[in-house]
Amino acid sequence: HLAAITVASVYIQLQCEAVMSQTKVEQFVRRAVSAGKFGGDVELSEVVLETTKGEDQFASNVVFAVVKLKQRNAIRNKEVVMKVQSENEFLRTIMDTNQQFHNELLMYREILPFLNRKDIVRELFPDFYHGRVTNGEDPMEDFLIVQNLRPFGYKLSPDKVNVDYDHVVLSFRMLGRFHALSYAAKADDLEGFMERTGKLLQVHYKEDTKDRMNDFLKYSKFRGITPLLEECKEVILPLVDALEDPVALMLRMFTPEEPVAVLCHGDFCRNNILYKYEKGKPIDVKFFDLATSKYCSPAIDLAFFLFLNVSSELRMKHWDDFLAVYHEGLCEAVPGTVVPSLDDVKEEMRKRAVYAYVLCSFFLPTMMDSTSDFNDLESQTEEERYEMGRTQGGEAATLAVVNVVKDLIAKGCLSVLK
Repeated sequence: HLAAITVASVYIQLQCEAVMSQTKVEQFVRRAVSAGKFGGDVELSEVVLETTKGEDQFASNVVFAVVKLKQRNAIRNKEVVMKVQSENEFLRTIMDTNQQFHNELLMYREILPFLNRKDIVRELFPDFYHGRVTNGEDPMEDFLIVQNLRPFGYKLSPDKVNVDYDHVVLSFRMLGRFHALSYAAKADDLEGFMERTGKLLQVHYKEDTKDRMNDFLKYSKFRGITPLLEECKEVILPLVDALEDPVALMLRMFTPEEPVAVLCHGDFCRNNILYKYEKGKPIDVKFFDLATSKYCSPAIDLAFFLFLNVSSELRMKHWDDFLAVYHEGLCEAVPGTVVPSLDDVKEEMRKRAVYAYVLCSFFLPTMMDSTSDFNDLESQTEEERYEMGRTQGGEAATLAVVNVVKDLIAKGCLSVLK
């Protein structure tokens, strides 16, 4: 049962799996070379695996490698990142990794090229080389090969939870540029856009696995609510009622409405953004990990980042500033494209941001906890799991999740539940 294991324990087990064999890596790289994905008239000379593993990447195994290519007696190197499926069938099932690999390959191979205008896709994402998915028939043959951006100076932000003002501004401006591609594509070829995005599969929050996910969420879903019940009972009760079925709430928030809906990254948070720095300040970004991309409100990307990765103080002080920067990126990306107004963006946040609480209730404590040992979670009693849901990450984590609720109330984001 999903309830027997937390997301954090899944992550730890995934990262502790053995690195893929040299033979398997070479097999996948040879397929890419044979398909001409590294250019024509090249031969594979060697594949050198690096010992570094993916940082804070949780739903797949990640391998870094240098692909040495021979062309006209000269050797040139391509530094790549390869994603492959977990060997653990249980983990693949509860993390929906078959669906995740399907989505990410679809994004790189079909949707991003369709969306691309003004070379914005190349600006915002790593180069895609090759991939294959079997949609569950043979998961160990699934793979994705993309550009390794580390040699170009890109890396994760040093702060896992509370990124600073400069990181938010840069991330939101570039997110606006990405979302603008949807409005341009919808205007140019709505049928083609809907046909392609319609192939994306729902991950985690689905009617057919609703009971399992709701069972998992029950341990943490009231973490930020219980301390506020006495002082905010009337305004908070609609959220309590909605959390009787968290999956239904998530699906409601994900439902796209025209004309504002866009193709969202779907997991837009610090763990899936690489920054390039100059004198300690972020000057450029690249987005990656497109496994949960979905067609929905732009607020789905905006709210997740704001509530998971930004402190309450910074979030509330600069809420309007951050949304304005996002809107600037939206307006400037593809000249002539009709995009929502800033007021439209603010209204989307008011109507949809509450979804972020469901994620933050368990993910914030997970990210703030560096001490817990998750190895015996499967053997824990129900009472022990509830205790973990209440205490993981300590008082600081409780305060962070409580602040999510307070800020949602302050911004009028719970009124949509009445």
